[in-house]
Amino acid sequence: MNVKTYPEYSTRHPLLVKSCMRRALSQYPDDIAIVYRDDAGQYYRFTWRQWHERTCQLAHALKELGVQSGEAFQPGDRVATMALNHHRHLENIYATTCIGAVSHPINIRLSMDHMAYTITHAEDKIIFFDDVVLPMVEALYEPRYNPFTNMRN
Repeated sequence: MNVKTYPEYSTRHPLLVKSCMRRALSQYPDDIAIVYRDDAGQYYRFTWRQWHERTCQLAHALKELGVQSGEAFQPGDRVATMALNHHRHLENIYATTCIGAVSHPINIRLSMDHMAYTITHAEDKIIFFDDVVLPMVEALYEPRYNPFTNMRN
């Protein structure tokens, strides 16, 4: 009986987000991967190939924006999201982790003080947000919550 043990399997097939995406892309490129329905009831369906292309496009854009990947014991730049649960949020999480950066979802149900602390503590390089949370983001950058307004040069 030839049984593959976990360490042997993981060394030949690293358990990375990229690997998971590529395997599904190679096995089921034209099968539906992501289904999302918006508040208006409109459905969005993406095949593995479409989802992979969209995620790679965003990953390249993040690199062009200067997002740096991490190394062993040195995490990459943090990319935050303040978004509802939809396909673009998922693409953002995968694109960020695929380039070696850290995806940092911010819970928009927290208090403003807690969100400001979270953003400051994480040292987010970029924050992606949905248009419905724009007033919240603008409020976070008012002097009351913005820790950088009281700093001296």
